[in-house]
Amino acid sequence: SLTNLRMQGDALSFQTDHDHVVAALELMGELTTKSTFPPKQVKQLIHQVKTSIQSKTDDPGKLARDAVNRHFRTYPEGDPRSAMTMDEMLAALSTVTRDEIAKWFADVVGKDHGQIVVVGDFDPKLMEQKVTYKQSGQYMLYADYARKGYAKSRTDPHRDAEGKLRS
Repeated sequence: SLTNLRMQGDALSFQTDHDHVVAALELMGELTTKSTFPPKQVKQLIHQVKTSIQSKTDDPGKLARDAVNRHFRTYPEGDPRSAMTMDEMLAALSTVTRDEIAKWFADVVGKDHGQIVVVGDFDPKLMEQKVTYKQSGQYMLYADYARKGYAKSRTDPHRDAEGKLRS
């Protein structure tokens, strides 16, 4: 599915093109809320991710990214926000279990908060129609999403094209 949707990245951070952004968001919503982590598929996925990382271990851009991540690391090792180097990812993938992955998703991804940020070439009205609707000036999540624990939302003030402050 990721290939068909021209997606690069993972369930939490990905890139795709204009024609596939809605379907990609729907797929990632399914993956992050309904995954059962079948052992055979987890093993296959771990193998695929390791192979992908190993194919990039001599890429100058990836090596530079690793050096920057190590230098500016602000979160302790093991913290989900801490960027991992390719070597650290490979080591972690060699020891991680299906149960650890399922627990991580339940603890980190399955929480009742999150943000969707869409940047680039997309149709803002389509994003609103697929994810939110506006009620009394506040964006709300459709029931399909709200039932999944995504009930919190907020509208940040911004300036419109004429410079007027809106919310």
